[in-house]
Amino acid sequence: MRTAYVGWAEHHLTQRQFLGVIVRFVAMYLVLGFFLLS
Repeated sequence: MRTAYVGWAEHHLTQRQFLGVIVRFVAMYLVLGFFLLS
């Protein structure tokens, strides 16, 4: 039971980190596109 919870917590943490990286890339592309269009 405890090992399953620890595994889920680690998977949830990596998923959040992965989402954070995606958000960072999207924000970077939006800023670059804004500068290129302007």
